[in-house]
Amino acid sequence: MNYINKFKSLGLLLVGFSLAFSCASKEDPNYLWLMAILQPVAPVDGSSQSLPGTDSTDETTFSMTIEDINGGSDFLFENTTTYPLRIKVRDLINPISGTLVQIIELDHQDVAGNAVFKAITDESGNVTGSFTINNREEPKVQLQVTYLAKDYFFEVNLLNVVELSRDIYLFTSPLTQVAPPIQDADGDGIQDSDDEYPNDATRSTKLRIPSESFYTVCYEDLFPKMGDADFNDYIVRVFNEEDLDSQGRITRIRGYYTHVAKGAGYNHTLHIKFPKSVSGNLTLKRTKPNGSEYYSNSSYLQKDESLMILPESNTTISQSNTNQGQSFTLGDKAEWELVLDNPVPKLEMGNAPYDLFIHVKNTNLDIHRLGFYKNADGSDKYLDPAGFPWAFLIPGEFSWPLEKKNINNAYSFFDDWYISSGVNYKEWYLTKDTSQVFSF
Repeated sequence: MNYINKFKSLGLLLVGFSLAFSCASKEDPNYLWLMAILQPVAPVDGSSQSLPGTDSTDETTFSMTIEDINGGSDFLFENTTTYPLRIKVRDLINPISGTLVQIIELDHQDVAGNAVFKAITDESGNVTGSFTINNREEPKVQLQVTYLAKDYFFEVNLLNVVELSRDIYLFTSPLTQVAPPIQDADGDGIQDSDDEYPNDATRSTKLRIPSESFYTVCYEDLFPKMGDADFNDYIVRVFNEEDLDSQGRITRIRGYYTHVAKGAGYNHTLHIKFPKSVSGNLTLKRTKPNGSEYYSNSSYLQKDESLMILPESNTTISQSNTNQGQSFTLGDKAEWELVLDNPVPKLEMGNAPYDLFIHVKNTNLDIHRLGFYKNADGSDKYLDPAGFPWAFLIPGEFSWPLEKKNINNAYSFFDDWYISSGVNYKEWYLTKDTSQVFSF
């Protein structure tokens, strides 16, 4: 019998106890008696682990039940995945509030890197939200829980997972039930050493998305006509920053953009649209490649209002950066910050870079990535008859195809990735034919 089955058996026993002691609490002798009985239960199969250096005689043991939702998700030509998150932390009787829960990104060597989510449990012991990571053949993260000044982690394999859902049970000796005092200058429940804004109770965590480098977003601009599949008509590099409060909700958000290619005769402007519930104070500035600022403005963003990030593309880059022999030249940059009127859950905000789109001046039409707009029959408005989008996103420094070079030929694994609906060759964009792509 593994530890989860053992825990379930003991759970049935606990139900009987709870009928007799329905008012038991941590201060009740009945609770201490139950804890004394159940204290020896500990994970034995490696599913639950403590951080290296944690003493094996630690008075806190713990178990985890896995309720992840498995299956497939819609293929949106994205090379990142956003995972909804639900974590509940409790002891044998009560939920545990104020417990720090983090999701840590792991690299290809399974080395822990940056936090992609951080929040403390509420009064019901719950944390909800979402996190986004780049697609990998074997995607993994580290789930880390800080309780009574000790850290515990679980390595989580996300293969075939569409939602991360876990219940973590902490079995605590009565001698260790009182948490040591923490330094918390702003009183948000997160100690100063874990708080990136220790003197601002409205925010405690800064997430950079992606955690390193940037996303490259590529557009074809002939919508609703099919494009030529070189995906270089308008290209922008982008990364975002989100400030989260102690509950993991977004309170501020920033965006940083660089125009890097324009392989089209059409003219475009770059925009972003937020969910209808989002409003707040906005600042925006634009600079030339040499750093000189040519636009700065502060305004109030109304609900359901879009923002123009960069003006006409024939003014924001000096050459196409899509022809053989051109030396790479950066275009204009833009950055903005939005201070939200009210905190917004990450799932409601959506995954960065959000609804980032171009407006084509020549056709007076917008071009969006998949997943934002549907036709009456439920199909995606921005998926062409051949099953191709007019825009998609790639992590990092992507080498886009040269003018009139098809992405299928420039990247030999693209078709395999596309035909498999993203199941195979998740990192197709790392293998390129250098003769068919723009060189930096």
